[in-house]
Amino acid sequence: FYGRFGGDEFLACFYQQREADQVCDAFMKEINRYNEQHLLPFAISVSVGRYDETENQGVFVSVQSAIRIADTRMYANKQMMGIANH
Repeated sequence: FYGRFGGDEFLACFYQQREADQVCDAFMKEINRYNEQHLLPFAISVSVGRYDETENQGVFVSVQSAIRIADTRMYANKQMMGIANH
């Protein structure tokens, strides 16, 4: 499952963590490949925030809570990338 979640945010859900890892890695590689072509006067950047249901050792977490956790991590990733790019 994947889809637009808001303005420029997208949400993807995977059955297995390995699949999520593969899709994230492939997506980031494509972004990097595109940026290497210098087709735009700026580089495209992507921030990722993830939540894995195995993190809570079997304790149920609502969909809303999982999204909130991933969103918080995405903003932390965005801040780290901003520092790294300056």
